[in-house]
Amino acid sequence: MNMMTAISTAIASPTAAPTLAASRVPEIDVVDRYRCAKAALQQVSIELDDAHEKVSDIHGHRPAALIAWRNYSAIGGSEIEAMRERLLAAGEDPQMVEEEYNAARKRYRAAIQAGKAWDKRADLEVLTRRAEASRKEFAACQDALKALSPSTSEGALSLLDVIRENVEGFESIEPWEISLLAKANRFLQSAVPLSAKQSIDRDQMELLKAREGEGLAQAFRGLESDICDLTRMARLAELQLQKAIGDLRYENGICVEAPDTEDAELATFAVSLLTEKVRELEGEWYRLFNEGVAAARNGGPPVAGRLRELVERWLMHQELCGLIIEKKAAAPFRVASRSFATWSAHASHSATDLPDTS
Repeated sequence: MNMMTAISTAIASPTAAPTLAASRVPEIDVVDRYRCAKAALQQVSIELDDAHEKVSDIHGHRPAALIAWRNYSAIGGSEIEAMRERLLAAGEDPQMVEEEYNAARKRYRAAIQAGKAWDKRADLEVLTRRAEASRKEFAACQDALKALSPSTSEGALSLLDVIRENVEGFESIEPWEISLLAKANRFLQSAVPLSAKQSIDRDQMELLKAREGEGLAQAFRGLESDICDLTRMARLAELQLQKAIGDLRYENGICVEAPDTEDAELATFAVSLLTEKVRELEGEWYRLFNEGVAAARNGGPPVAGRLRELVERWLMHQELCGLIIEKKAAAPFRVASRSFATWSAHASHSATDLPDTS
């Protein structure tokens, strides 16, 4: 299906949807279609949410296409397949897993049918189909974006721009965006520096584009590893927090927290302080990301060194968090608290410099 035709169908406006003019740079065409599909999905999602709200007093809330399975209270779609694979990989009895999987699929199909029946009662079938078509179109455009490899400076810049938009909008960076950023970074690094002969042979416009690409290559040199480190550390912090408050148990698919203990409360509070600082670091990283793009466009200094400083500061507090969780005692907690209170004073020291409280 033609991308713009699907997007026009998803929007379903009285007037014809605007047509994107084809660019001479293929990457820019894909980026533009991705932006258009994202806007269409956002618009129809807002319409659908509003429609659900209007009829909820009469028909209640729409049944979610989600089911409970073991320790998961709400999963659906590909998550069910992933759950089956995890159980098999963990060495569970294959026959038992298959029986549970088939039962889960049956419950999931029933949940989907319940949603469709609700749509019919609420007279929202047409709008729901529009939303589903828009989601599929956005997924297709996103897949096309993921598969891109820049071949021009303009294309690499367009990829950096769309990643920046997503980071600003969602305040996080996805693995596929890291991969795309790495591709753009590698291309820009390979495109510079220009030799004297190349500079003479290029026209003025190409020279400007090449210089802009050179600036970006300098600004983002080494950025790929920093992003990977920051992403990995953010996930580690989440796992540490779960470990600090203890394992959770589930009853009939409903999550029930483990009983609170003094140690768990202490660790939870300490990790919450760490999480707050991690959020501050994330905010600073987003700001530096934007500064890096702006600096590259305007010929400013690179930001990679400052990003590495952020990584070092983050690592220090990860060490402190691990100390708290391992000891679960008041002494390391007090050390960590002092470190949080004097953030800038400790920024240049590692966690191993802290006094031994064991």
